[in-house]
Amino acid sequence: MSFDKLPPEILLEIGRCVNQDLRKLSSTCRRFMAVFQNKVYSTLDFDETSKSADRALAVAIGPRKQLVRTIRFIPHNPRPHEDETPDQGIKLSDKARQVLGSLHKFPSLYKFQFDLSTWCIDQCGVPSHERFQSVYSGEPESVPWRHLIDQSLRALNQNLQNRGAFSRLEMKGFPPIGLLSSLLNFAWHDLLKSIETFEISLAVTQNEQDIRSMTHYELFYWDFDLAVL
Repeated sequence: MSFDKLPPEILLEIGRCVNQDLRKLSSTCRRFMAVFQNKVYSTLDFDETSKSADRALAVAIGPRKQLVRTIRFIPHNPRPHEDETPDQGIKLSDKARQVLGSLHKFPSLYKFQFDLSTWCIDQCGVPSHERFQSVYSGEPESVPWRHLIDQSLRALNQNLQNRGAFSRLEMKGFPPIGLLSSLLNFAWHDLLKSIETFEISLAVTQNEQDIRSMTHYELFYWDFDLAVL
């Protein structure tokens, strides 16, 4: 029996194993798409680049936007390898900014996740807790990856239509970033008041110690359930 003639229940079992390759498999024929589309589009990932954001925007204007339950924003690690210098060019593209401001276009969206867990914090020049206040008192523009975080959060909270667009907000591997103007305004507080659950996990260094700063506490707003991992 050829692969495309397998019963739907067997195809679904296969779909549980292929994971990231499922989207490519689904695009090969209409039958595969009909069987797999609920799983394929339940989670939508994008990064800070225009190419990645274009795909998310295409879903937002198509019929499968109804299937999206989770959106994950996963910016590239600004320093992926120990022998490389930090990527001074990392920045939020206009297309990625547009996606962050358009979460209301996904009618079934439940969770938005800001995922920085892949970042090598020890290699990004993050100072120790003792040195944090003196080293990170400047503007976020002075450090490209801090500026990217600031601009991403600003894009997320600046569109009033995002209020109530999702009920769960997660921030994974959040580094100490100093005071950000994107968090020091009523728009951020209004966004948080519109969700039910806010979960944040802090960045961990190679010695498995988390790094906390006043910025982590700036994120907190006490009118909703909060989990700090």
